[in-house]
Amino acid sequence: MEARFNTNLVGCLYKEVLHEAAERGFSYSFVLRDDYPYQPEVHELIQACSTPSSRLSRVSEWPSTKLHRGGATLFKDDLHAIVLPTLISVGSLFSWTGPQCPEDLAIYKDELTVLSASAHERLGIIRPDAFSAFLERRLQVWLSETSR
Repeated sequence: MEARFNTNLVGCLYKEVLHEAAERGFSYSFVLRDDYPYQPEVHELIQACSTPSSRLSRVSEWPSTKLHRGGATLFKDDLHAIVLPTLISVGSLFSWTGPQCPEDLAIYKDELTVLSASAHERLGIIRPDAFSAFLERRLQVWLSETSR
């Protein structure tokens, strides 16, 4: 079941979600908007995340966002354990925003979006039931605490 939230996913829970997504063979994506002046560190992050299975595609919409004009490049890949330190180093789900970072991290189970954010708007969507029973319970508690 899909749940919406506007409290940042950060700290241990952010790390647990990423680790479990990698263990379960999920994939992930982030976006680079055409009209945004990203800092040089963004290219270093992309390089650190690049693997032979990385895919780039031109898009005007992605989970949580639809552009009315302009375009973007979607970077998508399997969530390999080797990229976990780079994804974790961003610090939180809502930290995925320019100019210091690519935008809008999303995680997929097969092609189903199980976590996505419009980071600059501080809005997210998660499917806790896509994760293990243990992590699902932790996410449900977090969601109930953030909705107060």
